[in-house]
Amino acid sequence: MSNAIVNNNQIILYSDEGNPLDALTPKAARALSQQLLDAAFVLETGRITERTRAWYFGVWNDVGHDLHHIGGSRVRYEDPYCPAQKLHTLDGGWAPRHEGQTVFYTAAYYLDPHKMTRMGHVGGECPQGQFLFHRYMKDGSWMTLLAWWDRTHGDKRGSCNSVYIVEGEFAVSEMLAWWPKHFPLQAKHLKDAGVELVQVHASV
Repeated sequence: MSNAIVNNNQIILYSDEGNPLDALTPKAARALSQQLLDAAFVLETGRITERTRAWYFGVWNDVGHDLHHIGGSRVRYEDPYCPAQKLHTLDGGWAPRHEGQTVFYTAAYYLDPHKMTRMGHVGGECPQGQFLFHRYMKDGSWMTLLAWWDRTHGDKRGSCNSVYIVEGEFAVSEMLAWWPKHFPLQAKHLKDAGVELVQVHASV
């Protein structure tokens, strides 16, 4: 276990014996904190496997957005065995928007009645590939989502977005590792377009 002390605009990590281990800027400390939380979450929860159910909402080599199983088949309307269909506002609601330096997602304002004043498609889209990470429980089932704006799959219109959904609770690193395994075509489109998935954090 180490201790942290603020000194001269840096965060100094010390061992239990009082020896300095490293000096971090606030930005580096936040990044390290997120990495440690992510690593702890991996240890505390299960891992994604070939048997884990996953879905992709977005464009599949065409125009228009649909919810797809692994392999590309569309989820049939009101499929009672697909918990991802119970997610509100999949089409653009979970991807990051911004007003100035404020990053948010509009689904939050449908899910939280205290935020209804900001409900709707307001603000601008964050750049392609910048994603928000969500864990959401619906009817007793956890789902983990990555959502971003995306025009790399054949539809160049405004508001095009992608959502990668996995049943269960998982860390960001686990989701990013399995995204190209579950949906290799979509992952290839991103790579070919030079778009990298980079996490951003909602501030409201």
